[in-house]
Amino acid sequence: MVKDADVAKKWLIFLSHSSKDKQFVDWLHDKLRSANLELWYDKYEILVGDSILEKIYEGLDGSEFFLVVLSKAAVASEWVKRELEPKTLEEIEKKKVVVLPVVLDDITSADIPPFIRAKKHIRFPGHGSEEKFSELMDSIDQHVKRRDLTSTDKPSSNVQTSYSHNPFGLRGGVDPKRCVVHGTLVRSIIDRLLTNQSVSIVGARMLGKTSLLKFLASTQVQPYFLRANADRSAFQFVYVDMQEHSGQHWSQFVPQIAQAMSSKLTAEPTSPPDTHKEALDWIKTIVGRQDDEEKHLWVIMIDEFDKVAELYDVNKQLFDHLRALSQHYNVCFVIASRQKLINLPFQEGVSSSPFFNCYNEEFLARWDESLVRSLMQAPLGRELDCFSEDDFDFMSELTGNHPFLLQIGCSKLFIARKKIGSDKIDYGSIIDDFMQSAESFYQYYWKNEIMNEDRTWLEECRRAISMNDPARLEALQDNSHDRKNKTIRIKLARLGLVSGDDGPIVFPTGFKRYLDSIS
Repeated sequence: MVKDADVAKKWLIFLSHSSKDKQFVDWLHDKLRSANLELWYDKYEILVGDSILEKIYEGLDGSEFFLVVLSKAAVASEWVKRELEPKTLEEIEKKKVVVLPVVLDDITSADIPPFIRAKKHIRFPGHGSEEKFSELMDSIDQHVKRRDLTSTDKPSSNVQTSYSHNPFGLRGGVDPKRCVVHGTLVRSIIDRLLTNQSVSIVGARMLGKTSLLKFLASTQVQPYFLRANADRSAFQFVYVDMQEHSGQHWSQFVPQIAQAMSSKLTAEPTSPPDTHKEALDWIKTIVGRQDDEEKHLWVIMIDEFDKVAELYDVNKQLFDHLRALSQHYNVCFVIASRQKLINLPFQEGVSSSPFFNCYNEEFLARWDESLVRSLMQAPLGRELDCFSEDDFDFMSELTGNHPFLLQIGCSKLFIARKKIGSDKIDYGSIIDDFMQSAESFYQYYWKNEIMNEDRTWLEECRRAISMNDPARLEALQDNSHDRKNKTIRIKLARLGLVSGDDGPIVFPTGFKRYLDSIS
């Protein structure tokens, strides 16, 4: 065991588990790491030749949370039994380490060790759950806040922050309580829903479509309804992720919507029919016609709608039925997709359905300055006073205000500020560190979001900038006003890969570095 706690590596979370639960624990590990939580996990921390017991005690010595994953396999595991001995757990709590039990759904309450059973625990399905992970994150945040309020320790630097862990870098659909949203966009969507209009949200991957849908379905959206003198309780939100259903037969789509709706019913839920026609009739009965004012307005949110085009044997009939729901019944759709609905790759005739013409389009794009400041000044809804004005300018120039890249960049900058406080920072090293994490993002955009004609225009601009050729740049800027190049520039500006759709052509530092590396 490491005796001197000051020289031991500091982990936020010690992860205790059975090796037979590796699939779930790997998923949990990746989720915790994507939230920038430091954790001790034997898959990565015990090397060949290490003393296993010594490494485990070293991990415990440097941890603030002891997260134990309990399952049938874990309860039977000698290693987990040893870590869960009452004496060990008492020793852990003497060190003011918080015990966080995570219970898998293959174990009954009676099988949980008594010491753990007395504690509040979170039950997960074996395949993981975004909802339960958000609950776990909330619990960790509450413990951190409670500790910060009672702690008499002073921070080692002059960074004014109550965060014990890096608050940046959340992935995969941010928890609504942590979500930074564009107020004007949310108000626009709410205004549409109040008049029974469906909405299409269009944006590239990693621009925040899933986060926005989850925010709209949460209680966090209540103030926007109040501003519109409306009652959110008159709306029932249902979320469907098409990534979970792509490749299935089209006739299963409506039954899956009905299944999601059934879980929202206040009365004892009943299993809806599993055939297209019967499920459609069931939905009509539940929601009622638009002239029935006693019924809720059901808002069906469909994420990754592009995947609908991959449904087997999909046809026009499906979309005609969906349009009839929104036209005559208490149903609105909020659909998120990478492409405009009319451009989705359906077979001939499918896109002729009036379903594709009844949406109000909203386009997601890079953030404006106010959103960037909201993220950097209060990343999890709590004030963070550690970034300077130079830091704000640097982050915008580095990332082009792309929300995903901002999370990466702010994460790197936060780590640096925690070390040196308000002293002058080496932005060059931040850029190098940022590029290691952001390169895969740029590769994905280059291959999947940027077309050949976009690449040709970008290369011409990059060459002119690299050669410091003002005349060539001015000519490219003038040419960007014609219809074809204007479309390219608007698209790339929305992605945060080039300055706005007018004025001088400027690349964000990160994207310029990537373009230079592949040229």
